[in-house]
Amino acid sequence: MNTPSAAAFPVTIDVDTSAIKTWTLSLNGTTNDMLDLAAFAEIGPLRPGFATTLVGSAINLSASNSAGFTVTCALPGLLTVSSVQPTPTSYIGNTLTWSVSDGLEPLTYWSFQIEASLPPDPQLIGTQLGAVVTVTHDSAEVDVSNNSSTVTRTITGAYDPNDKLVRTSSGLSDTEYYPAEDSYLDYTIRFQNTGNDTAFTVVLTDTLPELFSVASFTVLGASHPYTYQLSAQGVLRVTFSNILLPDSGTNMAASQGLFAFRIAPDHVPVVGTTITNVADIFFDFNPPIRTPDATVVVTAPTAVPEPARTGDVVIHPNPARDRIEVLLPADLEVSGLSIAGLDGRILQHQGLAITRGRLTVPLQGLAHGLYVLNLYSTEGRVHSARFVVE
Repeated sequence: MNTPSAAAFPVTIDVDTSAIKTWTLSLNGTTNDMLDLAAFAEIGPLRPGFATTLVGSAINLSASNSAGFTVTCALPGLLTVSSVQPTPTSYIGNTLTWSVSDGLEPLTYWSFQIEASLPPDPQLIGTQLGAVVTVTHDSAEVDVSNNSSTVTRTITGAYDPNDKLVRTSSGLSDTEYYPAEDSYLDYTIRFQNTGNDTAFTVVLTDTLPELFSVASFTVLGASHPYTYQLSAQGVLRVTFSNILLPDSGTNMAASQGLFAFRIAPDHVPVVGTTITNVADIFFDFNPPIRTPDATVVVTAPTAVPEPARTGDVVIHPNPARDRIEVLLPADLEVSGLSIAGLDGRILQHQGLAITRGRLTVPLQGLAHGLYVLNLYSTEGRVHSARFVVE
């Protein structure tokens, strides 16, 4: 499977322009005054003994051209990588790095694809694995909170190969949308050829709920070259022409694909509203396969949801000022860490040489407040603990 090293896919957009508002953007100073690069990560189903595909992107969400940039992907240690496209600049431990010299034009993206597999161990079922994609750039940006994207999946023993996932912008919940915290939704449509022959064309159709603003639609990534049309009424049609998707019995990893996009409501939704979305997936001339519902409920939270924690990691001093010392249990080996706010946004991410026993984490750039330290073990598990910066 060939994956382009830059956003060079032909894209066809069919939109009723009379229903779309227009804005005029005025740029002052250099082309990077309004630069905003964002990271995106998505991964296919995780099942013991089976292959899966991880797709990551660096997206230029701004009206400014970017210069060169760097993308890193921290993988869980349980995954065995079989192929990477494009070839990374470096691959150390579980961290892949791409130094991309060509910049991104406005509203385009650069992407990579990793094919990997899990060991055939049924005791892994129920284990949660996480991967982190980060984009960095030498120039200042208007928003650095979206420079890292974390995707977490639970290993299952069986799965529906065609599904639709939803993530809220705050990351607080995948089932509840908080008007005070959330501003958009990220959807991922995943599909797989589980037949016994090659699929030549795959078409996805998705009628978006009326509360969404068509003008806010942004493509986040895709597994194969595509074209799409989006009508003013919110009907999305994505076509993967000549995709040549093999069946899962021939090539499990290559039999999978996905398309991901972001969209925002055109008004603040009313508490109690259920936002439900599905997609239909067409393989060649076959009848469509409908995905399960991707549903969130607009909710007024009574408290901030707490991230998962474990009691085996000790942080001191706590509260802290410029650094923390982290004591690890004897059987824990750590290959990476991240620091997140209570809203789930990743503020810092760092790959590590395999570490045991103790590590020191600097806290430069963190304001006073409560944070979550996530430690990524070599077994692919995530260990979390809270700390306070005073």
